[in-house]
Amino acid sequence: IQDNQIVKKGDTLIRLDDTEYAIQVQQAKANYQAALSQLAVAEAGGNTSQSTILSSQAGASTAQANVATAQANIDAAKTQLWRATNDYERYNRLYQTQSITKQQYEQALAAKETAEKQVVVLQEQLKAVEKQAHAVAQQVNVSKSQAVASTSQIDAAKAMVDQAKANLDHAELYWSYTVITAKEDGQVSKIN
Repeated sequence: IQDNQIVKKGDTLIRLDDTEYAIQVQQAKANYQAALSQLAVAEAGGNTSQSTILSSQAGASTAQANVATAQANIDAAKTQLWRATNDYERYNRLYQTQSITKQQYEQALAAKETAEKQVVVLQEQLKAVEKQAHAVAQQVNVSKSQAVASTSQIDAAKAMVDQAKANLDHAELYWSYTVITAKEDGQVSKIN
């Protein structure tokens, strides 16, 4: 501008060298974009953790149902064993008095032994299913711990985004100081 020049509000009066401030703005923009990317990665990991928790909880429910089923199978097998034992005792007494054949006695004995073995097999299966249920419950706890860690990572990433945005705003503010504009319409005088 020239001495005694008429200016309008918003006209540029002075432009300072803005190279340093323009570079700072570009760096702040890059840091802000990087922080946004880190937040997106953390949030994607958080979604995966939620899916893992839901899957683990479904597995835990299934494992508990398997335990209940195994226990019901044992109860049914014990009932069969009770019946086979009673039949065997009855057939044994009848065999002693030679009221039945040896084949009938042996069938009753075989049914009793089969029922006993069935109870033992089902009890072992129950132990295995209970161990599996315990392992699945542990997995649920691990998944929840990972979700908490993921939430912490998301919170940290959000804080980094906020910090990067504040740095960008600060850099843009200082960059804006390199252009001095007229605050109102008027005439400029006494320019040194």
